[in-house]
Amino acid sequence: MISHNVEYYDSVSSTMTVAKKRAQESAPSGTWIVANEQTTGKGRLGREWLSERQQGLFTTLILRPQCDVLTKSVHLPHLPQLSLVCGVSLAEIVRAMGVDNVFVGWPNDVFIRCQRPTPPGQPVYRKLAGILLESFTLENGEAVVLVGLGVNIAEKINVVLPEAIRERYIGLQDCLQGCSFLELRQSMLRSLQDVLTKNYENWLTHGFANTHTHFKTMDAYRDCHLLADLGGTGVDGIGEGINHEGGLCIRTPTGLRTVYTGEVKQVRMLSQTSA
Repeated sequence: MISHNVEYYDSVSSTMTVAKKRAQESAPSGTWIVANEQTTGKGRLGREWLSERQQGLFTTLILRPQCDVLTKSVHLPHLPQLSLVCGVSLAEIVRAMGVDNVFVGWPNDVFIRCQRPTPPGQPVYRKLAGILLESFTLENGEAVVLVGLGVNIAEKINVVLPEAIRERYIGLQDCLQGCSFLELRQSMLRSLQDVLTKNYENWLTHGFANTHTHFKTMDAYRDCHLLADLGGTGVDGIGEGINHEGGLCIRTPTGLRTVYTGEVKQVRMLSQTSA
């Protein structure tokens, strides 16, 4: 079992940076680093995560899986599965709050699907949350995994956003009107402590099967036309879900491709013209 220690900070450069320092200082597995704002919040692939006050939940979870577990049953090539474990956990929580149209985008996004048809050129999905994983080994050989979670809480109208991401933003307050920012942020953090802990321990003990099953019910990209970027190499085709190892399956004109690293750059619903 892991603990549920929560350390609150007002302003930090990044909760990932603080979490790494605290892990090196022997903070126990299950420690949550939470900040009101991040001045240089970290996103995947070196991107910045917008982290203004009264905007979202910005947190990093410190995990200390046993080295033999990490290297044998959950070895490093399979560590990206944990991102999907987190995505499914977030989606389960949001659905339990009463938001049914929440989906997980491989490998690290949580989206809200637009309820009404979108104009051409407008995204079908709005981004609600993102996940960032980092792993390292301490001098004593102990493995540490940092799970960074950014969840948009504030209503879009109340957030100053760069034009490039404005159309893709959505907050929990947009979905659950009438709920206060602090109420939703605390509710999300408490639920993560319960749901993510349960799913993480299930993954460590039983592997990826349970997450794989749940992911099928909330897959954002299945039966969508996708353009994936594999570090400069594009894969264009129809999403066919994920395999039992967590790889994204794409049906291309030349056959089925399975993607383990990279990102999805474009998504188009087969029944719609929007992207």
